[in-house]
Amino acid sequence: MKTRFLLWMAACMLGSLTLQGQPEKFDQILYGVAYYHEYMPTDRLDEDIRMMKEAGISVVRVGEST
Repeated sequence: MKTRFLLWMAACMLGSLTLQGQPEKFDQILYGVAYYHEYMPTDRLDEDIRMMKEAGISVVRVGEST
């Protein structure tokens, strides 16, 4: 589960970069969250991703605590 989530996040981040590594010009406001999957008491990754999509979250920060 965690590997799938990290791959999903990497694809999202890479999609917003050009070949030179500079962000493209954004024409919308990005809404983000910090997500700490390893602190969840149960396996609820799929539900969390569903809720983030439903809420319109477009950026997720992960991994700084692992």
